[in-house]
Amino acid sequence: MSGLPFKSYASFLRELFPGRKETRKVVLDAGFRCPNLDGTRGTGGCSYCDNRSFSPVAGTRKSVAEQLDEGIARLKAKRPDAGVLAYLQPWSNTYGAPERLRAVYESILADERVDGLAIGTRPDCVDEGVRDLLEELAERKPIVLELGLQSANDRTLARIGRGHTAAEWADARALFRDGTPAKNPRVSLAAHVILGLPGETPEDWKTTARFLAAHPVESVKIHPLHVVKGTRLAEEWERGEFALPTLEEYARGVAEFASILPRSTAVERVSGETPSDMLLAPAWSGDRNAIVRAVLAALEETGRF
Repeated sequence: MSGLPFKSYASFLRELFPGRKETRKVVLDAGFRCPNLDGTRGTGGCSYCDNRSFSPVAGTRKSVAEQLDEGIARLKAKRPDAGVLAYLQPWSNTYGAPERLRAVYESILADERVDGLAIGTRPDCVDEGVRDLLEELAERKPIVLELGLQSANDRTLARIGRGHTAAEWADARALFRDGTPAKNPRVSLAAHVILGLPGETPEDWKTTARFLAAHPVESVKIHPLHVVKGTRLAEEWERGEFALPTLEEYARGVAEFASILPRSTAVERVSGETPSDMLLAPAWSGDRNAIVRAVLAALEETGRF
């Protein structure tokens, strides 16, 4: 995410992979599922969620090895010198039997073309066994654990059906470290947050930023809320139960949010993509360049840039 006065994800990746000028993610679906769908935590899932809306490989029938081959081929065709960060993105990728987790992770890390592994998951799917496994495997290649938070406000988490609390997220993080981020952590931690969730105001967004400042991680993804067809959130939006922020309101929120984070925290992104045939609103959410321009303008207005 260039052009913004915060630590970029590209610089974070250069620190993680010092032999690479550029590293890119190759997205994978290993067929894991979610405790918020199978009855362990809930059955309805998060109100906004349809994995197909944010992951191009969600629900694929191809093996992880096939996905790696195809993804790396696409990447190398465009960027032949780029490093590969394999990314287990859809669903909860630490939710499974320990032997299966190990088998999947080791098969990916054993691929000589892969420089490291990023794992997307929920905080309630991380325990001491997962931590020990990841720290062991991180001795071979770097690992990034992406923990979905979305909001630090428990009332919001309950409203969107997340099935966990902010305290549970903090507990999952604390399994790996307390206090400030480690200088050279075995496992790098990332947080996902969404701005514009139902019932929240910009003050709530700053509350989440202050929560992450108190529980720092190496990187953060900031997304605008997407209303996706077929979700419970779409039904609420169509009934007029909440309003979405404008681009300018979102940009001001991002500027405030990122300014609260520690300077050591990389901001991976401030936008997100949803296929146009699935997206209901907001129309501006897929225009990354417009969002970056709006955030820069907001930073200039507040004197932060």
